[in-house]
Amino acid sequence: MDIYLLPNERQALTDYRPPMHTKTIVVRLNLQYGPQAHAMDVQAGACLIGRDDDCRLKVDHRLVSRRHASIESVAGKFFLHDHSTNGTYVEERNQGKPVFVQREIYQLNGSGVISLGIEPRHNPGHLITFTLGFGG
Repeated sequence: MDIYLLPNERQALTDYRPPMHTKTIVVRLNLQYGPQAHAMDVQAGACLIGRDDDCRLKVDHRLVSRRHASIESVAGKFFLHDHSTNGTYVEERNQGKPVFVQREIYQLNGSGVISLGIEPRHNPGHLITFTLGFGG
């Protein structure tokens, strides 16, 4: 005896729902060092920070390397990569105390300050402020 499975009408059809309208959220990182400002979105290339003329944010301080650090976007998040001998301090708002990053990568969150080579409290004139923002 042969047994056959015949699809009924419901099995033969695929339900279709029109796509939901979604709003694109743009993640942006704003950096400020004195009069220098730089805005990055997730599509931007790396932002190099240091004493070198090729740096997007040029910081002229004795403890800052020529190519001290860079900030890059990976999967919609922003990461600071320290390339220096003296390290970098990141102090996020409401964090309490700065995190020391030396030849490591650190994810930036919210807003705060970046201090190259020296703790932020000892470096008030050379702080880089950062703010992560969202837009549509």
